[in-house]
Amino acid sequence: MVLVRRLAPNDAALWRTLSLEAIANHPEAFMTPLDDESTIPITAYADAIASGAHVFVAGNDEANAFLRVFGATGTIHGFYVRPAARRTGLADALMHALKSAAREAGCRHIALGVFRENDAAVALYQKHGFTRQSSEPFGQRESWTMALPLD
Repeated sequence: MVLVRRLAPNDAALWRTLSLEAIANHPEAFMTPLDDESTIPITAYADAIASGAHVFVAGNDEANAFLRVFGATGTIHGFYVRPAARRTGLADALMHALKSAAREAGCRHIALGVFRENDAAVALYQKHGFTRQSSEPFGQRESWTMALPLD
């Protein structure tokens, strides 16, 4: 069984480290450039957690994802699994944690954005029931909005 835990404000440095690593290793998968993300202070990460961002890590801090809740909608941001930990069940465990957190927060659906060419992410989201709702250009790329209704 994969251990998943929700971060507390004192875990902000871990969240920031994983976020910067994700963007550095896979800039093609994120909309925020590394230079912009690296200027965000640790206190901003701590404040986000304190104000209700649902941030989770899995395994030995080898994967992370976070969910923001706005009314009946949960939005997934920053889903990342370190390369050495891929295909170990961490992504599935994180997805289950995000869906549970969204339900507990009263969400009726979850949305996310993903670049069309990010095949691994699209496959994960489809495996968990997300379907493509819309697409829009983002520079030279196509960004998809995917959504999952919650029961």
